[in-house]
Amino acid sequence: MKKIIFGLFAISVILILNESINLDLRFKNLFKSIIYKIDNKIFKSIIYKIDNKIFKKKDFKTTDDNISLILIGHGYGTRNQKNKSLDERVFKIIQRNYNSKKHNIFLLGDFLKRNKLSNWSDLEKKIDELNANFYFVMGNHEEANLSYLKFFSHFQSSFSYFEHGKNVIFVLNSSQKARDITQKQINFVKKKLSKNKYKNIIFLSHHLIWWNGNDEEDKLVNNGSSKTKILQPYFYKEQLLKFLKKIETSDIYFFAGDMGNNSSFIKLKKDKIEFYGIGFGMNESTTRKFEGKIAEITLLKSGEIRLNFVNFN
Repeated sequence: MKKIIFGLFAISVILILNESINLDLRFKNLFKSIIYKIDNKIFKSIIYKIDNKIFKKKDFKTTDDNISLILIGHGYGTRNQKNKSLDERVFKIIQRNYNSKKHNIFLLGDFLKRNKLSNWSDLEKKIDELNANFYFVMGNHEEANLSYLKFFSHFQSSFSYFEHGKNVIFVLNSSQKARDITQKQINFVKKKLSKNKYKNIIFLSHHLIWWNGNDEEDKLVNNGSSKTKILQPYFYKEQLLKFLKKIETSDIYFFAGDMGNNSSFIKLKKDKIEFYGIGFGMNESTTRKFEGKIAEITLLKSGEIRLNFVNFN
């Protein structure tokens, strides 16, 4: 435990120095290259080990019989915006429609424009102004040691599960392995589902880890997730999809939050499994408009599930 605490402290100090130190440019670049090597070769392995062990079972911060889940993907907006975290329009929508303790808001990745302390501070400041409960899903914009430390500080790991009556929600990390999920996550899911029976099984991720579209379908996913099928993801290679198809008593849903910048809302159903791609899909740099969606989910302890999708307006 002492080694873990010291490791976390050392990582935090180095991350702060890396962002705030004021050196001659040549020395700063040298310092950054040294930090990068230490950060990626030593501390990353420590971070991943901690991430694999803590905060696996999560509880909702509300105790209502009906649980409200609000799923928002790609919340930072577009590359042309100057905001550091949640786009102002996204923030106002939350403030207007979901600003109460009964709402559990999951930010499905890319809620930061860049993975820096100042961006995290900007996000946390915005969250502090709101009354809703927030949970994070790792996106490629967040994937770095700093975000793991921030997840830990909010009592989260990068993959975990929530239970509510006959429902289970799995939060997955599709950024650690580049648009895929790791073997440890697959084992984690299989073990949990082999021991328990649920009416509804819900998966939350940033990337569309299930994406395997043809060339025509790929036009719907004009973002990083369109490359998923090229990578031979564990989702298929390790037979997670085949495993899920054998579960006959459950309804299964996948929600991914990578539909931003150049992509719109997507909905598919294959072999009784429902797949949704959502996010703040607005691109103001082109004449083409992309309409993203927010997913509103109501879970009843009895197992009933209600889905609703609304525009960002």
